[in-house]
Order: sequence, then C-alpha cells, then structure tokens
Amino acid sequence: MSKDMLGIAVRKLVTLPSPMLGIVCDHLDKLADPVWVNATKKFLRKEEAWLADFSRDMTKEGWTLLGDAREPWPISTADLEPVPFLKEKEGEELVRRSREELHANLGQRHAEYLLENQDEIPEELRKFLLVFPCTIWRDRRGNRRVPYLFWGGGRWQLGFDWLGGAFVSVCRLLRPRK
Repeated sequence: MSKDMLGIAVRKLVTLPSPMLGIVCDHLDKLADPVWVNATKKFLRKEEAWLADFSRDMTKEGWTLLGDAREPWPISTADLEPVPFLKEKEGEELVRRSREELHANLGQRHAEYLLENQDEIPEELRKFLLVFPCTIWRDRRGNRRVPYLFWGGGRWQLGFDWLGGAFVSVCRLLRPRK
C-alpha cells in the first residue's frame, strides 16, 4: 500500500464514531487472514469466492456440479419453515417452482450445516424428507440429482434423489419465514 493510500485511510478512520471504528477493526482483522485475502482476490476476479467445499463432495464419485444455491449460509432453523410441494411427481419442475414460486432457495451447504447442527432441527420435521433443490448434480449415468435430508437410524442423514423420479407428499422444502 502506498503512503498516500495509507494516509487517506487513516484520515477517514479517525473521523468514524467509536462503535463503527470497532466494526472496521474487526473487518480489518478478518481481511488480514490469508483465507479472506484469497477469497477477496477471487471475488474481484468474479469467481465463486465465498463458497466453501462440500462436506460430501460428489465430484469424488465422478459427479458434476451443475448448479448451487446463492442464499447465504449458515442458516438458523428458527428462521425456516417447511413448505409442501403441493404437487407430487414433479421432478425437474421442482427446481423451477422452488425458486420462482415457493422461494425455497436452499442447497447442499444448507443441508450439511443442518446435519452438523442436528439438535437445532425441530422434532416435528422428522416425518419429512427435506429437499434442497438449489444444488444440482449430474451423476455418472447422466441423471440430475438434488440433496435431501431424511431421518433414519436415530439421526438425520444426507441423500441424493433423481430429478427424473417422483417426489412424494412427505417431502418438504425449507425456506426463510416471511
């Protein structure tokens, strides 16, 4: 950083109110972290800088990631509500409807966050399959698949269902409460 840039930054910082200065200092600490520096560089190159790796990375199984959720994460289950599909056996149409009509734009990272925080998932959701249609994978056979969570063996588990198949009435999407 040139001396001129540093001088400009210092002159601006000294005019900030104390609470805001604390926030700026917190951000500067984060930005000094090499992970954030690399993410910022990716962001400036218009790459997907802020996405973390999947815990269950299906590329290791020969799958291809076709699309992923843009919603911020992590999420709080207190802020989510289950949404019925309203229509059975819709498969591919589910992806369009989840985004455009139902505003349920969650994907695999959200599902994995919930898996890691299972105690936060309300018990009443155990009777449902929770589908996360904004992450789309293509498996080795060419089938398009989306992640879902199901209750089995006394815990939530992650699976992937074929979009060409039939989703049933026990499936639910999750979306932020209005």
